[in-house]
Amino acid sequence: MSKPITGLFVPKAILLDGNLGSSQKLLFSEIHHLSGSERGCYAGNNHLGEMIGLSSAQVSRIISGLRRSGYIRWELAEEEVTRRRMYSTLERDDEDAEVNDVAREYADRERDFDFSDEGV
Repeated sequence: MSKPITGLFVPKAILLDGNLGSSQKLLFSEIHHLSGSERGCYAGNNHLGEMIGLSSAQVSRIISGLRRSGYIRWELAEEEVTRRRMYSTLERDDEDAEVNDVAREYADRERDFDFSDEGV
């Protein structure tokens, strides 16, 4: 049984890309997350759209745009020709480093914060 999704990580390259809208960033982040396995992301447009509140047609347009931008690639699944598998083109090592940097920064801020009631 898979774990329920508790949130999405938006890679810095995607977050700072001014050519992408918020829906594109969210959709990419979900594809990036799901493409972490060898099998890639094989979620259909309906499923992806339901996750972030978009229609299947909107998801299709965004995926095509992300592919043209070079952020994702896809291939047809060998076992089912009508099904595609998508893969993020961003390096996962960069993502892990970013997550670790954010966690370290948060821990540093929390350590420096005075939680006592004396200042109130």
